[in-house]
Amino acid sequence: IICSTPPLRKVGVKEQLSSEVKVSLNGVTYSLTSAGFEFVLPPTISKVSPVKGPINGGTVVTVTGKNFIIGADAMCKFGDTVVTGLVVSSSIISCIAPTHEATTVPVMVSINGGADYSAPGGMFQFRSALHVTSVLPTGALTDSSSMVTVFGSNFENSKELSCKFGAVISEN
Repeated sequence: IICSTPPLRKVGVKEQLSSEVKVSLNGVTYSLTSAGFEFVLPPTISKVSPVKGPINGGTVVTVTGKNFIIGADAMCKFGDTVVTGLVVSSSIISCIAPTHEATTVPVMVSINGGADYSAPGGMFQFRSALHVTSVLPTGALTDSSSMVTVFGSNFENSKELSCKFGAVISEN
């Protein structure tokens, strides 16, 4: 049997958000046994970071908001594409952006395995992957701070654009 949950105010539950579920064959007599059920406040999103990533996916996205439940079966939805999420705290869910065509999509989260989703709380832009083809100069002295020009494609002039030399992110 599949049952639809009633609005919380009709269940008679106030501060206590747990209830029990019973079934009936006639709408009058209900089962003697029951199963526990918990109503939870809907998750809300206040921020998505970063707000863009490559079309080939793999960007770790931090969703900030409220009413996230640690241990919950979290899902993140990028447009119509669903990926598994991880509840880090009551205000942070982490997920990895999927592969997607180049477009901007709303981001939503679920804390009940995808049965219900939050309202969109941010947008994520899938962009063509960055490609580095060469650098000039190709080397620098170890005790200096040299300017290096990076050549390639799909670069975008933004304050988030940065370079990484090995494991070290440079200051622009």
